Order: sequence, then structure tokens, then C-alpha cells
Amino acid sequence: MTNVICGIEEFVKLDGSLNISRLDAEFVSLWNQFVSLSPHAFYETLSLDFPGLRVEFWLYPTGVGGATITFDEQESEVLFSEIAFDFVAKRVELKELRVNPADQDRGLSKYFMRNLVELSIALGMNGIDFVATEVGAYSFARMGGVPTKEDWLELREQIRERANALPLSDAQRQQIMTLLESDDPRTIWKIADL
Repeated sequence: MTNVICGIEEFVKLDGSLNISRLDAEFVSLWNQFVSLSPHAFYETLSLDFPGLRVEFWLYPTGVGGATITFDEQESEVLFSEIAFDFVAKRVELKELRVNPADQDRGLSKYFMRNLVELSIALGMNGIDFVATEVGAYSFARMGGVPTKEDWLELREQIRERANALPLSDAQRQQIMTLLESDDPRTIWKIADL
């Protein structure tokens, strides 16, 4: 994959949207060396369906970098994420994804993950790593994610402990308890569909 060569002026145009921790000639050189997208394409891919998304981005000479992402509406934080990029190993790590509880039924996690997957593909990355527990595991399951075997065993216990407090019918609660007997992590999909 060939990198798009850009200059400092392309970052200046995006100031306020894509903010660079230390914007200078060295940073631009690192971007041109490791990042295969223009700053505009990087931001547009990540911000689809999130008007006004703010990205704070940094990149080190080793090819490792990161970003904190914030999406606000009416001066209130709706979504926050922290992402690590390893442009040498071709991996992305979703370190945190948090949605304001009042906004959790709007599909924001799904849209953000779609954008992150698209960005990762455009950057030529080989995958996205993340750890999801409790509500996050449920959300990722609804998007097709599967926990590791070890995480599934821990998550099963968390779901068992919380099942009685959930607003479910007795039949749904019994169905969940039956599904939780499975050792197959893909069972989370069946639970997420209830």
C-alpha cells in the first residue's frame, strides 16, 4: 500500500476536528511514512455519521500512535473512545469505547465500530483488538463480535449475577440461564438477540 504524501497545511485545515499533539515537520514526515491516507480521508472515514467529531491524534517514530475521539451534542459528551495504532504490526486496538447511558439505544457504538473497521481496512491494518466486558460484551455481540473462551467463562458469571435484575419475562430469563450452560462463546449471539 502506498502512502499519500501530504503537507502541514492539510492538518491545519482540519484543526479543531483532527488535532495533532505536536504538529511540525517531523510529525508530517512520520504521517507520510506510516499512514496510507490523507488527513482528510482519515478524518472523514472515522467521522461518518458523527458531525463535529473531535480526534486528538499522535504518532511516534516507531510507527505506534493513538487517538482519543470525542463526540458531543448540545455541549454534552455522547461518545468517547481511545484507540491505539501500530502501523508496523498493522494492528488497531480499541482501548475504550464509552457511550453516555442516555444515548445507548441510538446505535452509536455500531456506527462507530463500522467507521473504525472501514478506517482499519483503508489503512491496510490486519485486525482490530479489543476487550469487552459486561454491557460492552453484549454490544459487541450484537455487532457480531465473539469473546475469547476465557472471557466467555467470566462473562457467563456476570450475566448470571445480573439476570434477575433485568426487565425480562420469566421465559426469557429461563432461556438465558439455559444458554449460559454452553461453553461455546458464540452463545453470546443468541443471548444478544433476546
